[in-house]
Amino acid sequence: MFGNNSANLYFRSSDIAFLTKHKKELIVAPVLEPFLCVKIVQVEGVDTDTFGTFTGEIPRKISQLETARKKARTGMELARTKMGIGSEGSFVTDPHFGVLPWNIEMLVFLDDIHNLEIVGMAEGPARILEKSARSLEEAMGCAEEFGFPRYHMIVRPDSKDSPDFIKNIRTKKQLQTAISHCLEKSRNGVVHIENDLRSFACPSRQDMIRLAAINLLLKMHSFCPQCDTPGYWVMEYKKGLPCRNCQLPTGLARAQVYGCLKCGYKKEVERSDIQSAGPESCSFCNP
Repeated sequence: MFGNNSANLYFRSSDIAFLTKHKKELIVAPVLEPFLCVKIVQVEGVDTDTFGTFTGEIPRKISQLETARKKARTGMELARTKMGIGSEGSFVTDPHFGVLPWNIEMLVFLDDIHNLEIVGMAEGPARILEKSARSLEEAMGCAEEFGFPRYHMIVRPDSKDSPDFIKNIRTKKQLQTAISHCLEKSRNGVVHIENDLRSFACPSRQDMIRLAAINLLLKMHSFCPQCDTPGYWVMEYKKGLPCRNCQLPTGLARAQVYGCLKCGYKKEVERSDIQSAGPESCSFCNP
């Protein structure tokens, strides 16, 4: 593990606690370990569902960032390590049109040796699948359409708002039993089928967690030019990219501001991919 010439030796030989019950360590460890010379240690002892569940029986009481941070700290305390990672996902509507389902994944890295907190993030369209059915055959067809058994299923009687549900459905027999049970309990003869959003049960979410781990790795490999501390990254965007038609500033970013959370050093970097915006992005040319 320590023979990688691309490795960042800042965290070398450290154990990083990772409190997770849904096998996220199998996603994150292959990304971080070879390039940081560390060992991701999966931690048990706390049911992470107590921090909140996607099915709603346990609501999340604090923000996504605070939840990931709390998981990291809890894992460090249980494993008695100086470093830890906490993971938390959320599903919202997309930030562009407010219509499509959107997945945000966050990985918080805490380092008590160097007094650091670095946050890796990834976001994008979410694969949230749900449909109602009136028979076993129709419901089984819905599940197959959704990608079952690769995507695990949740079944509820009546509607998606029912607090009564069956999850951990990963085999055809389990699915048939769950559908039959919910049809018997249903007051309107309908069952609701949806995909399980927990990480081990949702391949598209696994991909987003992997992207968050890559983002975290990149930040841990980015050192401040002033104090040489990892985590030097984009902190804000400066708007005002000029319109190529009228040259007036638009709402698009013209520059990124990199910053260090340790010493406070900042540097503004003009974007190099494009020098102007199209008139469709200009409030004067396209009011």
